Amino acid sequence: MIRDDMLFFGIEQDVSRETFVMHELNKQSLHQLRFGWPLSETEYNLFSRYVNLVEDYSDRINLISGGDLPRIVSKHIYESLQFLRVASLSNQAAVLDLGSGAGFPGIPIKIMNPETPVTLVDSKRKKCLFLSEVVEELHLAGVDVVCDRVENLSSRGYYVRYDFVVARSVADLSRLWQWSQPLLKQGGKVITLKGGDLEEEMGAFQKHFADVPVLGIFPENDLFPANDKKFIIIQKHRTEAKTG
Repeated sequence: MIRDDMLFFGIEQDVSRETFVMHELNKQSLHQLRFGWPLSETEYNLFSRYVNLVEDYSDRINLISGGDLPRIVSKHIYESLQFLRVASLSNQAAVLDLGSGAGFPGIPIKIMNPETPVTLVDSKRKKCLFLSEVVEELHLAGVDVVCDRVENLSSRGYYVRYDFVVARSVADLSRLWQWSQPLLKQGGKVITLKGGDLEEEMGAFQKHFADVPVLGIFPENDLFPANDKKFIIIQKHRTEAKTG
């Protein structure tokens, strides 16, 4: 069924799920991921449907750049799965995906950890409608889609609620920490993936937040052999009080 709000925003579904043809490079990459990760049959099928949805909607609501369409699996899903290698997620660990966009990394995290509660946050209405469609189409339980600016979340009942805030290059570290800190439980962690030279950005963060522990900067060269992306993990002090 096409919802009225989706028609209004011009993203009506005009290609059936059964007849949509996945981009060949995404198909190949997904096949490689299936045996290289490896993925279960259920996980593989969920990722296949997810990739179809991203491809289908991308040209209408600018989910990802046109050049990245053939790299939904090899770049976006692959990078998202690496969060699981640097975070110890239990089934009870609550995760917030900040600036989720097309659902990276939150949707892949949820597919691989179906019992983990995940909140997907984006300020763009059309992207949130897409995320809601993904959750419905893939029958993902325990996923909350929030359409708002992250600065407003602590006043909406999301204060001190999450074990992990995950993000992919949505902002500089200082702003990311200011947004995330009120949402994290004591001892909670921000995990972000960034590329490029981080010396200046890290210097600014340590100048303003000298008492906040940075647990690690991991140049995951074995995970990202073709680029310089790094994971940064920042932990909230267990004694920090609410700020702002």
